[in-house]
Amino acid sequence: MTETEAVSLARELLTAQCAKTVADISYLRIMPEYMSIQPYGAKAEICTGDKITEDAILDALDRFSKSEIKRMELKWLQEEVVLINSDDKCACFWFHDKKYTTCKLLYDEEVYCTVDSKYVTYSPFLLGKLADYEIFRSPRLLVMKLCPLLFQFGEGNLIETRVNGIYVWSQNVYLYGKYDAYLVDKMKFGGYPPEKIITDFNKRRKFIIPKFPAFMEAARENGEKQKIVLKPTTKDQLQMTLQMYLQGSVKYLHLCWDMKADDNIYQTHLFLLQENRKYALYYLNDQRMAASSLIGSLDEYLKPEGQSPILELCGVPMHLYSVHHDIIRIRFFLSLLLDSIENPEQILNKVGEFVDGTRIYKQFMTYDELYHKLMGIG
Repeated sequence: MTETEAVSLARELLTAQCAKTVADISYLRIMPEYMSIQPYGAKAEICTGDKITEDAILDALDRFSKSEIKRMELKWLQEEVVLINSDDKCACFWFHDKKYTTCKLLYDEEVYCTVDSKYVTYSPFLLGKLADYEIFRSPRLLVMKLCPLLFQFGEGNLIETRVNGIYVWSQNVYLYGKYDAYLVDKMKFGGYPPEKIITDFNKRRKFIIPKFPAFMEAARENGEKQKIVLKPTTKDQLQMTLQMYLQGSVKYLHLCWDMKADDNIYQTHLFLLQENRKYALYYLNDQRMAASSLIGSLDEYLKPEGQSPILELCGVPMHLYSVHHDIIRIRFFLSLLLDSIENPEQILNKVGEFVDGTRIYKQFMTYDELYHKLMGIG
């Protein structure tokens, strides 16, 4: 940040802090049908129908501007506006569920309009990355910038990215798989729980896979394991095998990527297990000799050490909290990992979602032991 930019930011922050109130919903034409407010460390407060009043919206925006709220969502029939506080950053997203479009409120429209994309700095935000011109450092500034744009929401149309000739929104452009890429956007930035995204309607949609694995190994129930080297002619077979796993007809699926770091080649792996309608997901990194498993039950995981039972799934010992009894969370985080397989740490490090895959009570399984257990299935 230059000295001029620092002075400009300081003035904006001072203006926002000195304002008695920053929320003004006089621009709102159509009242939302649903409002969710997620305070820190508490359950979401849900309002629908007549309970959504101007005063309720004003109060929620005011609480967000004071950093009392982690997430706020306003929903119309086809549109959702989501405000997120994340550590020292905040951002605002507009999602259109019929036109499959994501827009992000601009903090710095000048950088958005003038700086070449290859020079733009991106920073982690939730489970993805945002351009710095889309990240606000003050929730008060965000609310002040959003309120004059409230007239755009609720009519089901694509919002204009420019108002009075000035850019106010950046819009994602999906080069392929528009609906499927839009779902991943909502997963990364919307702060929605998996069950809000993965429904019976979209559970078996195609996966977005920017980097295809070098090979896959799969085994059906009572069937032998088969290895397939992935080429352009066999990529559809990967999508089909993933769908078969989601439907319960594949008990074991191993995806392996060749990665490069400092001229060294190493491998990373995704393992998907299924037995008697119980599921598990593991991610392994050979370079770091690190393994992660997706938590199936947070309540079970939070029990004192030693109180979560050990069981076997496909011959692999694991805690009960790593076992899933439905496919929703597996499908949700599998989408995120496939989309970010070259740099998945932001997802793997999300608190309460992944755990050390070798962490077995009274028997600390080494990375090699877990690797050979998983590789030996089938």
